[in-house]
Amino acid sequence: MDWRKQGNGTVGSFFVDVLFDLVGTFIFALSVQCFSAPNSIAPGGVSGISILINHTTGLPISLVTLALNIPLLILAYLLLGKGYALRTVKSVLIMTVMLQLCGVVLPAYRGEPILAALYGGVLEGTGLAIVFLRGSSTGGTVIASRLIQLKFPYVPVGKLLLIVDGCVLVAAAIVYRSIESSLIALITIFCSTRMIDAILYGMDKGMVMMILPPSIKLSPNKSASTSPGAAPCFTARAPTPERTAPCSSAPCAKTSSTT
Repeated sequence: MDWRKQGNGTVGSFFVDVLFDLVGTFIFALSVQCFSAPNSIAPGGVSGISILINHTTGLPISLVTLALNIPLLILAYLLLGKGYALRTVKSVLIMTVMLQLCGVVLPAYRGEPILAALYGGVLEGTGLAIVFLRGSSTGGTVIASRLIQLKFPYVPVGKLLLIVDGCVLVAAAIVYRSIESSLIALITIFCSTRMIDAILYGMDKGMVMMILPPSIKLSPNKSASTSPGAAPCFTARAPTPERTAPCSSAPCAKTSSTT
């Protein structure tokens, strides 16, 4: 079943949006509070900046995330439209509550950093994708990239997010005084993006079925790749129509023979 945003603003659609926000932001908060922050992993974006500020000042991650999103939400309301801004405000407020709740109630995992990065990335990507399915976002760099695209529409969003994440990773190496923390954060970012793509767009696997008439002949394409695992390639050839001599419009001369 396709759960992507298809509603028309009805009450039922609103409650489905809230349900997805609750589930998605809870999974996201679980990633941040239970895996990333306790193991000094700042996986880019506003969440990564909030983790770094929490490490240096002790301020709650939830409140720092909300404070960083407020100016972005105001700009989104003014430049990106009321509907998108209000949906994002709803998601950001629910995310703030979930971050605070998970930080207080749930225990933190402090163990192998690689495991923390893997599980944190998978959970982060899953939570964000669930929110994205309903046409909303958790604010942060997603809003920032869309605002920048208004000024530079030909710059890909992926490159903008990569620049922001790169700056956060450099800041993490400085704050934690360890390049290892930035390298581990790359694992979290990779797992997160892979999970988002897998949930939103599938696993890059598909099947194509073509129905051809019996007159079409298939012959193997010998020039195609024959590496193991490669899909077979065929060349389709239609039968060549029979050619007949053109008829002349002039009447044929009659011949007669005499005996």
